[in-house]
This record gives sequence, C-alpha cells and structure tokens, in this order.
Amino acid sequence: MLERSLYIEDVNVLIKAYLRRGLAYETVERYKPAINDLMRVRELQPMNKQAQQGIQRCQKYIKQDEGESYIPNDEDISLPDLPELKSPTNAETKT
Repeated sequence: MLERSLYIEDVNVLIKAYLRRGLAYETVERYKPAINDLMRVRELQPMNKQAQQGIQRCQKYIKQDEGESYIPNDEDISLPDLPELKSPTNAETKT
C-alpha cells in the first residue's frame, strides 16, 4: 500500500497505513523502522498522540538495548513527493 502513496489522495489513509505499519514494527521489535514510520505520521499529523507515544516507547527500548537514542536522518523519514493531499473536510463535495 505504501508503495502506492503517490496515488493516495486522502491524507488520512496514508496516516493510517504508516501508523499501522509503525506499530507492527514495534510489536516485532524492529524499533528503528517503527520510529521512521511513526515520524512520518507526525509529519503528516503533528498532534497524533498514538504516534508520539509509540516513538517514545521505541526510543526507550533502543536506549535500553544500545545505550543511546536513535535519531532518524531526514532521508529515513522523508515522504515521497506527494500530490496535494486532501482531507475529508477539505474535499470538494458533489451535489
């Protein structure tokens, strides 16, 4: 699904996909890819508490395992060049 992100017009669909994949990565203890996806969610929706809490948990686990925090590069969390995304509230309504 995320490979087709260029074709997704509704930002909420993209947020949901990155959030689900990030939380799935966290579940299987792949914390760095989890942080990358959850940071993408935060880029699209800065006030997303679920993503912020996931990032904090993953940072905690990485610090426990490796002794240092993980800070993703811009390249790790950059979103593909997306067309202008529409949220359901901004979408044109047909009459």
